[in-house]
Amino acid sequence: MSGYLEEVINGTKRGYKRLSVDVGQTGFFEGREARSFFEGTITGLTEIIIKAVVPVDIILQSISVFAFSGDLKVSTLLSDGTEGGVFSTLLPIIPTNTMLEKFQPPYIPQVILSTGGTYNGGTQIDVFRLKTGTGTGPVKVIPVGANQDDIRGVITGTYYYRFKALSVDDVEFIFNGRWEERA
Repeated sequence: MSGYLEEVINGTKRGYKRLSVDVGQTGFFEGREARSFFEGTITGLTEIIIKAVVPVDIILQSISVFAFSGDLKVSTLLSDGTEGGVFSTLLPIIPTNTMLEKFQPPYIPQVILSTGGTYNGGTQIDVFRLKTGTGTGPVKVIPVGANQDDIRGVITGTYYYRFKALSVDDVEFIFNGRWEERA
């Protein structure tokens, strides 16, 4: 009987073991969930690239983009294109569980997000557009995580998010992401 119980229980730390019916909570309590954000402005018909280096499998829980002005196209790309420049500006990686009751030593997130370089080509695996109007306020799109069943398992690799202005107007936007590392 004990072998069966081990198969339906997630987690390795006492007090944090969970039944396997809840995919996200174990990672949260074990400190393996993290989030990040980026606030940017794109000037007329240019783009900003965010590079995501994912050294462990992750569960992508949510991505959201708010646009405050302009017309914006957001693409997710595989690493089969050509990278240029230097991705030297690191985005903050923030644990989602910062409670005092946590593991020692704490889990250190492994995903790295950066910007500053360029990227051409690449197989597009997701795309959406945001268009703001006069006096309408910010426009928000949530392509991942709109509901509990809308999560994605992501294999290790390098991915790129391309934020491209589709008009000569400046585009102001905020990008947010949240994931669980399956290390």
